[in-house]
This record gives sequence, C-alpha cells and structure tokens, in this order.
Amino acid sequence: MNFINILNHILRPLEWVVAQLLTLFHHALVTFGMTAGPSPAWGIAIMCLVLVIRICLLPLFLSQMRAMQRIQVLQPQIQRIQHKYAARKDPRSKEAMQREIMALQQRYNANPLGSCLPSLIQAPILCSLFYTLQSLPAIADGNAEPLGGIDHTMAGDIESSSIFGVRIADSFGTVASPQSRIIIGVAVALMCLTLFAIQWMLIHRNTSKDAMVSPQFRVQKMTVFVFPAIYVVSGATLPFGGCSIG
Repeated sequence: MNFINILNHILRPLEWVVAQLLTLFHHALVTFGMTAGPSPAWGIAIMCLVLVIRICLLPLFLSQMRAMQRIQVLQPQIQRIQHKYAARKDPRSKEAMQREIMALQQRYNANPLGSCLPSLIQAPILCSLFYTLQSLPAIADGNAEPLGGIDHTMAGDIESSSIFGVRIADSFGTVASPQSRIIIGVAVALMCLTLFAIQWMLIHRNTSKDAMVSPQFRVQKMTVFVFPAIYVVSGATLPFGGCSIG
C-alpha cells in the first residue's frame, strides 16, 4: 500500500462526510429548480461546499492573523533574550533561553503553532474533497464501494457533469483534448495566483513596517509560496472540479 492509499484510508471518514454534504447541497439545488442528473448543478454544489468550509474556518484564520501579529510584536524581546545567551553554548544555557522565550510567549498568549492551525485543519478537509472526486470513476464503474450518499448512479452523474466543457472528475493527466488541458491549466494557475495574492495581501496588511524587518516575518513571507507551489506540482493529478474552486 503506497502513501497515497494510506492517506486516503486515513481520510476515509472525512471523505464520507464530504460526500454526504455534497449530495445534500445538490439535492437543495435540484429542489430550487436546477436539473437533476449530469448537469452544472454538481459543479455549483462543489463550490457551495468549499465556500461553507472556508466560512467555517474563518474564525481560525482570523485567529491565525492575530497569532502572527503577537509573535511579530514579541520579536524584539525574543532577540534580546537570544542575544543574552549568544555567548553561552552549553546545554543548560540553551534550555534556560528556551524557557525564557516560552514564558514570554505564554505571558502574551503568543503561540507560534497558532499561525499554522488553520492550514493544518483545512488541508485534510480539502484533500478529502479531492479524493472524493478522484474516486468517482471507480464508484461509477462498480470497482469501489459507494461513498456516503454517492452511489453507483450518482457517481456516474457527477463524473459526466462538466464545467466549461471539462468533466468534473477529469485531471490534466487524464484528458486528451488540448482545449481541455488548456482550461485545466488556466484553472490551476488561477487557483495558485488567487491563493498567493490573498495570503500576500493579508500578511502585509496585518504586519507593521517595523515587524517586516524581523526574521519571523521573512519566514512567514516564505510560507506564502508553499501552498501555491504544492498546487502547481500536484495540478496534473487534481480533479478539475477541485481545481476550479481551490
């Protein structure tokens, strides 16, 4: 069993929840008059699902911004502590320095891990959505068990649905048409650029000019490139339904 299969197995409960929510949104859209079966309603249902996920994670994202600000404000004091122990290389001095830094961070409720929490929570949820979309062909062909509310027939409907002429379950590596590859490539590029622009804007808008010269800010600025770079590398295998809303 390779790493992808192991990760897919671990995320299986989340995939079940994602599948249930996806069918719920689709049912609501059909109730309001959209066409059942293979139709753009499935693409809209995916967009609604991701929008709800991002709204639910908004409080954590705001908490991330506040955590980043607190860490940046403390940088001058942390640097003074590090300078204080700079000439001491023994293990006891290093432990004392770490204790002082941790005590300072606890005093101001500045947890460095707080700035990573939203990304750590969001990643498995979005991965579950991608894996759910990737499993559609196997479910439709009867080679995989139904997932949540997605049975054999429904999986075929979703797989046959398209956005801009490209099927939701298709990826850059599975389509043969040059036009479809161009559309998927544009979707991946827009997804990466949008993610980069949002993160860049939020980090610079919520950071003072004094904090921008700190080592902590330089590290945070580098993280802006991480997720877009991951999407660029994995864009060939991501389902188009996931790329179009990522």
